[in-house]
Amino acid sequence: MLKNNLKSLLFGVGVSILLIFFIFRDLDTSALAEVMSRIPPLYLVPLFLVCLSSVWVRSKRWGYLLPNERKIPMSLLFDATSIGILASWILPLRAGEFIRPWVLSKGDKEPGDRISFCRSLASVVVERIFDVIFLLLLVSICVSQIESVPNLIVKGCWALGVVSLALFVVILLAFLRGDWLLEFSAKILSLCLSSKPTWQEGLTGFVREFIEGLRDIDSLSELLAAIALSAVLWGHYVLVYYLGILCFESSASVMMAITTTVMVGLAIAAPSGPGFVGTFQAGCVLALSGIYGLPKELSVGYSVFIHATQVICGIAIGLYSMRRQNLTFSGLVSAASQQNS
Repeated sequence: MLKNNLKSLLFGVGVSILLIFFIFRDLDTSALAEVMSRIPPLYLVPLFLVCLSSVWVRSKRWGYLLPNERKIPMSLLFDATSIGILASWILPLRAGEFIRPWVLSKGDKEPGDRISFCRSLASVVVERIFDVIFLLLLVSICVSQIESVPNLIVKGCWALGVVSLALFVVILLAFLRGDWLLEFSAKILSLCLSSKPTWQEGLTGFVREFIEGLRDIDSLSELLAAIALSAVLWGHYVLVYYLGILCFESSASVMMAITTTVMVGLAIAAPSGPGFVGTFQAGCVLALSGIYGLPKELSVGYSVFIHATQVICGIAIGLYSMRRQNLTFSGLVSAASQQNS
């Protein structure tokens, strides 16, 4: 497993290096410097506030996807979310997706009252399905407004659609036929791991908690609240990109921001090094230069600025939450290594 993780990391870093090379080659550095000099410092304040607000909305939505009998405090949800975001920016292999449920599983309660890691992780999977659905909605808006849609975007939509459909089927089965799904999973694991009973027992327990986690949305009101907060969250994302474009281009439009949100969302789904370096820039350049025809120096400068803004905000908020939860970087790295292995 460690060897596979190392290969994935090296492949992702290689993709990032290649993308950065192709994006920055033949770039007019003087024009890039002129573009970067246009950034109005006052815009940093609303950008930070929107980033902070998006973390709160994301945390609130997560609460609706977790078992409500545990009565998880909003402060813990916020800290776990912000620490997970920090980990995604600085650690490889999308470690934040594992760090977030890990922080929540540590909790501020007695061990018997805490939510297990597997159950927390299941809620993260459900959360990602909501995100994929809203991303696809934004894609449909872009496709309806853009005359020529790049083939890369079409393929990305199909891939996201297939994955979200498969996960959605699993969620439906967990709701409607949870016992059958548990029994079916146990049979599959028994057939595949008959010669390794220890592995079979461990994975069966993992799958059981995972499926139980998928069934934690137990009312229509919780489902509607999660959907509404997903819409608000993606509105935050669009607003961040819109405010960033305004720093460089006075004729920025909401449609331009939606397109950039979609392109970056699709781009960072690809393998990359820590912090989505390269893929993030590729998404911005494809949207602003490839679709809207803005100068490459402007789109590259914008990608560096908005990326750095999100990274700095995410790390600052995450550090604050780490201090509140008495966590260290070495602890995060150790947890990420254990979960990825």
